[in-house]
This record gives sequence, structure tokens and C-alpha cells, in this order.
Amino acid sequence: MSVSALLSDEGLCRVKMAADGNCFFNAILHLTDKKPYKSMTALRRAAAEELRRSQDSYLPFFVFDKDKEAEYAKATRALERSRMWNAQVIDIAITVVASLIGANLVIYNVTAGGIDKFEVEVEGATKTYHLLRTNDNHFDALEA
Repeated sequence: MSVSALLSDEGLCRVKMAADGNCFFNAILHLTDKKPYKSMTALRRAAAEELRRSQDSYLPFFVFDKDKEAEYAKATRALERSRMWNAQVIDIAITVVASLIGANLVIYNVTAGGIDKFEVEVEGATKTYHLLRTNDNHFDALEA
């Protein structure tokens, strides 16, 4: 199935984000109308703070070659910086951000092998936002 066919079937419209290392966060801000986070910097900072606060919960999902705790601290500091892109960090940050905004996320991941649908469910969430992820490194917002 093509991206165009998927969007048509799901009744979604693609809103392209700049490919600047901030696309995931900017897509979230676009979809939430900047609520409760007013800026990409604020959302990045909140995600990094949550990863640090709940390190025992998230650390097992990271794969580091060296000292896990030191590398984890380095990764969370890097998350706060604009234009930082690290696939391992962002994969965990997706879940963290969904929880921070109190919404479910549906992500359509487009690779050479096709399109996979990935859902992050947040207990008690009443809103669901859709994102398009291409080549494991870029996100666009999807609107109904």
C-alpha cells in the first residue's frame, strides 16, 4: 500500500515538518496546538526530565556499549538540545511524550518493506494523534 492510499483510506492529510532533527517534537506541537507545551524546547526538556526521573523504568530499554548509566545520562542531556536526533532515544521518547501530553499516538512507519502501524496507548487518554514516520528518522503530522 502506498502512503497516499493509506492516508486516503484513513481519512488523513499529511502536514510536512522540516527535516531538522526536531520533526517529531514539532509534529506533536502542531497536532496539540501547542498545548500543554508551548515550544519544542519545552517539550524536549519535559521528555528528558521524565526519562531522568524514571530512569529505572526506561534504562533497560537502552543498548549502550559502555557504562549504561553514564551513557543514559548523556542521552537524556542530548535529548534536550534542539536538532538532536538519536533513533534509540526517540523510540523511547515517543512513549514518554505520549504520556506527557496525555494522548494516544498512532504512528505509520514507512520503510522499504512497507507500512507498519504502531500504537502507543496512554491510560485514560481521550485524544489520539497520528504521525507518519519515514525511513525511521523523519516524522510528519497527520490530520483528520
